[in-house]
Amino acid sequence: MRVLVNAFCRLLTCAVVLVFPTSSVFAQASGRPLTLVHPFAPGSPAEVVGRWMMPGLTERLKIQVILENRSGAGGQIGVTSVINSAPDGNTVLFTSNGVAIDQAVKLKPAYDPMKELRPVTRAMYGALAIHINPTVPANTLGELIAYAKANPGKLNYSHAGVGTFTHMAVELFKYSAGVNIVDVPYRGGAEMATSTMSNFTQLHMLPPSNTIEFVKSGKLKMLAVGAPQRLAIVPDVPTVSEAGVPGYEALAWYGLFVTATTPNDVLERLEKAFVGVLSEPDMIQKIQSIGFVPVGNTSEQFRRQLENEIKLWKDVVAKAGIPKN
Repeated sequence: MRVLVNAFCRLLTCAVVLVFPTSSVFAQASGRPLTLVHPFAPGSPAEVVGRWMMPGLTERLKIQVILENRSGAGGQIGVTSVINSAPDGNTVLFTSNGVAIDQAVKLKPAYDPMKELRPVTRAMYGALAIHINPTVPANTLGELIAYAKANPGKLNYSHAGVGTFTHMAVELFKYSAGVNIVDVPYRGGAEMATSTMSNFTQLHMLPPSNTIEFVKSGKLKMLAVGAPQRLAIVPDVPTVSEAGVPGYEALAWYGLFVTATTPNDVLERLEKAFVGVLSEPDMIQKIQSIGFVPVGNTSEQFRRQLENEIKLWKDVVAKAGIPKN
């Protein structure tokens, strides 16, 4: 009788495993596609790179991959849809460093990325560059800093709105370099660049890919890039650290996340797939062609970076007296 009972228990255990497979196996066997959620309007770098990654992810994960735009409320609709998704690895968020900045500039952020999301990998980053009007008497970042210190409050800078990355990055530069430059808000990058070229403002920070033609034509000067190393798109332009403000970075990054309750085995499978695709030579070349640098780090490395960045932007908001909205 004991033998029969033991045999029945083993059979029952096997049946349970067959009916309730592990989450990672279920994600592949269910036949449901992996949805890559893009929380912004079409055309962002994340959407472009997301579409480039789809074939490689399909090959590695053995399931169909689709990209879905869920824009609205400054990205909140897309982010919260992933937070509320099933923890099976079939819904992945591809979003920007706005998830970190929002924690600093909003009175009541709609979500907490450290508690409600799990980082998969930082996919890529692009750096903002410091641009000035050609009439400003400076050809290097050191000369700009010296001029700004000698003329406090005389220079103005344009940005895309209070609490945007183009605003926060210059405020970080101001207190890192010890200069007083007055902010002038606009409603987008095109207006910012036009303002500086027209000398209504004398400085702004935008990605080099947005302004390189204006620099070549002499309408703007590009003094430095806020990256850890020089960028392939402008190899002759020094980093801000090289040019005199050690440790300064202004990185517009994009990263991949899943909902916080996603099991470790599912997270590890996704991390391996995304990092693998981002490491492919063809993908590296494509990402560099649009002015970005591919990363593909570990989930834990990305988590620590996110935590440190949230602290940094909260510090910038406090020191600069930026009003929260």
